[in-house]
Amino acid sequence: MGTTWGGCWGFGSHPALLDRVCEDFPGPWTVLDGADPGQSPPREAVERAVVAARTPADLRRAAPFGALVPDATQVCVVIAEAPPWAAQPLPVAGQSPAWHLLADLRIARRRRGWRVEAMFSAPVPGGEVLTHILYGMLGGGATWPSRWSAWPARAPAAGGPAIRTSP
Repeated sequence: MGTTWGGCWGFGSHPALLDRVCEDFPGPWTVLDGADPGQSPPREAVERAVVAARTPADLRRAAPFGALVPDATQVCVVIAEAPPWAAQPLPVAGQSPAWHLLADLRIARRRRGWRVEAMFSAPVPGGEVLTHILYGMLGGGATWPSRWSAWPARAPAAGGPAIRTSP
């Protein structure tokens, strides 16, 4: 380990913006606009995975590429331009054992965008962290098919209170 991987979406005509929002990562960037989401994922874990998107919509378009984000002990998700009314990128931690390894989580508003830094005690799937952030920002229907979209809605028990529980 000791390496950093960077993937970006939506910066095609804005390379200077990418350099500004990710000044602590000089590259090289893996530009995934138009890439094949079925290509082989990285085989080795890295120390840090940086996922940069120009807008929340670009981050949503990054969802099918989650498998291409390598396992990492630090996962950084950067959104360069988010409108003030857009949801904060709060990860919704699932039942995955990866979240038991969370050591630190920092979420900051930077200029006109957001930055999420998640540090873990051991490498975790970077794409899974991306999925949980997208789920928190945009809801379960905004990401590629996952276990959330497969959860059935539970009907209230006959004669019981009309409460919908989540699994």
